[in-house]
Amino acid sequence: MSLEERRQMNASLLSATKAREEKLSTHPTINRFLKEGYYLKFWDDRYSAGIRVALGREYSKEFSDVCELTDSGDIEAAGISEYLLNAGSWLPFDCGLTVQDALDSLEAKLAMLPEEYISRSSDWADKYDSALNKILENADGDYGIANAIDSGKLPSNPFVQQ
Repeated sequence: MSLEERRQMNASLLSATKAREEKLSTHPTINRFLKEGYYLKFWDDRYSAGIRVALGREYSKEFSDVCELTDSGDIEAAGISEYLLNAGSWLPFDCGLTVQDALDSLEAKLAMLPEEYISRSSDWADKYDSALNKILENADGDYGIANAIDSGKLPSNPFVQQ
């Protein structure tokens, strides 16, 4: 068997394995992010919005801090929820009545991303980290996030022409 034949065989095997893994999974895009070193977090929303789910870089304090904002004081939690549902809807945060609903909703959102975004070193990942920092810069336990939304200080989807 020639070197080229072995390369083709290996490529076919890898492709078949990837297709099989994706077929077996009901959340293939989330799985790909997890394999890229992202972390999946679930928590119950204190304000009865349901089960929240978010995807962030592992060991990211900024990610953990933004997740905690959804359970902070009434005014701040309402502000971050409004942002994540509207201008920040491109971020990998979602909510559902059950864990399954939340996962399905997040998968649907992530499945719309171009393949090149699914990497820890992508432009999307950098914009995501920047958005987390902007949120935290404006979080003051009061109207900081709401004021940042009103004044356009928090980023909307940077990949959509406005």
